[in-house]
Amino acid sequence: MKILILEKEQYLSESKDAPEVGRRYFLEDAQTGSKAQNNTFHALIDCFYKWMLDSDNFVHENGNIIYDFSCPDAESLKKIFKARYGAGADYYKYVNDEFAMVQAKTRVEIPEYAWESFNAGNKHRVEQVLKSWGQYTIQQRTHLIDMTIKIMDQCGCDSKKYFIILEGMAENDR
Repeated sequence: MKILILEKEQYLSESKDAPEVGRRYFLEDAQTGSKAQNNTFHALIDCFYKWMLDSDNFVHENGNIIYDFSCPDAESLKKIFKARYGAGADYYKYVNDEFAMVQAKTRVEIPEYAWESFNAGNKHRVEQVLKSWGQYTIQQRTHLIDMTIKIMDQCGCDSKKYFIILEGMAENDR
């Protein structure tokens, strides 16, 4: 249900379903995204990770694109998707040459020596701090969910749970 508050105790229903008398509702700002989007994204990632575990294949090729989603758990897969296809980093942290942790807003601000050490295997020298889901705009959330579905389709995800999630999304759009 989607409503627009006009005045105190007055609203305009912006979707087919109207509120029912005696039923309680939680209102959230439609401009900043929804709990439903959060639940959908997490359900898709969990479903995709389980499908990859079951198929024992974390690397998929589609045309000239190779998707490498090798990771130890669904939480790591979520971070991969947020970094590659979502809003990306909020900021970066790196260890400088005096072994102090420094924050940088962009990758360009990080000195070359930190990247060289990172590429040589010292993985804790540079860290990307991802934007939290709460900082995403509704458009960014929608884009990430759409990209997740597109990639799952391209990789051939055909689990029953995946189709149930898609069916539920279609029902909510009506």
